[in-house]
Amino acid sequence: MTDRMERHYRRAMLAYPRGYRAANTDAVVATLLEVRGPVARETLALVRGGLAERLRERTARTPWWAGGLHLAALAVLASAATWALPLMNLRPVSGVLLVAAALLTALGRVRLALPFALALTPHPVRPLIGPDDVGVAWYSGRPLAADYGPWTLTVILWAPAVLLAVLSLRRGPRLPRRSLLWPAVIAAMAVYAHSLNFDTAPDWEPSFALLRTACEAGALLLVLAATALVRDARWALAATVYLACTVAPAALLAANSPHRTAAYGTLAALTLLAIATSRRKERTA
Repeated sequence: MTDRMERHYRRAMLAYPRGYRAANTDAVVATLLEVRGPVARETLALVRGGLAERLRERTARTPWWAGGLHLAALAVLASAATWALPLMNLRPVSGVLLVAAALLTALGRVRLALPFALALTPHPVRPLIGPDDVGVAWYSGRPLAADYGPWTLTVILWAPAVLLAVLSLRRGPRLPRRSLLWPAVIAAMAVYAHSLNFDTAPDWEPSFALLRTACEAGALLLVLAATALVRDARWALAATVYLACTVAPAALLAANSPHRTAAYGTLAALTLLAIATSRRKERTA
């Protein structure tokens, strides 16, 4: 029985970073075997502690505000890819610019990513009535840009450029690398946009909007979990910036309907909960 518990605890210790395991595994396992508490509870505590230690290790070298804005820039770039499907279909170079900006941002090279993000920003010169006389599009005199539709897209495309500009002014060590899944997802969106036919299909199908909202809610649940583990405000900051730059403009633009109101309300509630969780340490200290 003792040998099985020891193997169980040692497997649970895999949640910790390698350096921490090398220095503390034997002592932690010996203590747990001596205390003989409930195995399920001790295992859960080990996994939670290991994940928290990994998060602390990854965030120790970056100020919370810089880490939050860095993550927010990637999230807004990913959201821009979902909103800019017609733009990437019309001008494939826009998809290339989005992928390049996301890749360099994920690698922590925000100063190199800034020109690509700026190349995507609309430069309003004169208003044009849309093809269906439904809304107003903005003509851009830049050769790399295209006709922009709702002002939501304008806000979403400007937000990464502003965030990267703020991060470019920061002094200190280079920002850490983020997962390359971010540019990979945007590249997949660009390929998907190229295959669509916007002459016969609606721009935004309900199923696509539902999938985007589900992804946003899942990401915010991860934000809430990370914040609860470490009590660090960077994830709450990233969620707040994302909500202000993408969800809020979309909510103001969209027609009022029960399911959209519920979706936007859920995203706002999760963000507020993450903010409250990040501040809990200050109240209990």
